[in-house]
Amino acid sequence: MMFMTESCTNRKSGSLELDFSDARYVTPDTFHIEETIMFPWGMRAVGPNLITANHKRDTIFDAFTIPEISYTSSGIIKGAGPDEVPYAMLTTLERTSQPDCLTFLSGVPSELVTIHVPDFHIIDKSVHKMPEGWPGEQSMLRLRGDTVVAQRFDMPLEWIIVDGYGNTVATLDIPVPDDIMAAAGNDEWNNMVIHSSIGLPSPDGSRVAICTKVYPSVFIFDSKGNKINTVTMPYVAQISGYILSADSNREAIYVCYHDPSDKEFKECTIAVIDWDGNYIKSYKVPGPTAPITVDEYGRYLYYSGHPEDDNLYRIKL
Repeated sequence: MMFMTESCTNRKSGSLELDFSDARYVTPDTFHIEETIMFPWGMRAVGPNLITANHKRDTIFDAFTIPEISYTSSGIIKGAGPDEVPYAMLTTLERTSQPDCLTFLSGVPSELVTIHVPDFHIIDKSVHKMPEGWPGEQSMLRLRGDTVVAQRFDMPLEWIIVDGYGNTVATLDIPVPDDIMAAAGNDEWNNMVIHSSIGLPSPDGSRVAICTKVYPSVFIFDSKGNKINTVTMPYVAQISGYILSADSNREAIYVCYHDPSDKEFKECTIAVIDWDGNYIKSYKVPGPTAPITVDEYGRYLYYSGHPEDDNLYRIKL
């Protein structure tokens, strides 16, 4: 049953602010991986498989069985051939309605690639039609059918919902706080960084969550772009990432958050929020934690440590 406790939430400026005073400390199960060098930048649990991805090798993806983690296979090569991709934008790694499949942006403007796992066969490459004058995207994720949610590549870095004909269904209302705008100042790069965010469509395509990294918030919308709720977390007004990674399943959104008061990066918080924006619970795990992924049924959450840590970690939810 989902619930919201008075002790861990406050109402502020029309949104729900979390303090995680009830977070439960957990020690993860550790799985040492000898068969492959990890360098993980993306991760998704798909059926009985855990897929990790990286930018530092020509072979992009590795597959592992779950819940007990053991290496299975590697695949998808960087290149220009029919069974290769020029690039994999790993923040766009997403499950599909097809069993054991993932999609991601290839680095070709608006091209979504669908792969089957764990054999890493490319099923489809298709370019989604976008509005006239579209400059390219930082992110694009399938929402429902031929409808996608995407973030522009250049200013303004808006998130929009686009149908299969390239029509804009909605522009999502994601305001940047005044203190973050002031911290960014007139610096062009900082003004792009403050819009850094992670998109998460719900499995049924009825909702989408946008998790902003620098001012840690989760904005929840329906498939027409109507805002349902906003959840915020403590932050300091500086150009730094507080939401490190996020994933979701049919029940909830899972956010990996680093508290700015933890100067030595000793731990991270995994916050669990339902699709209505209600706080459910949270966990504290040791060390730097990113990326994360949760299985379909919310039984286990998996994550990696620092980029050269050849271990995978698991906590029971």
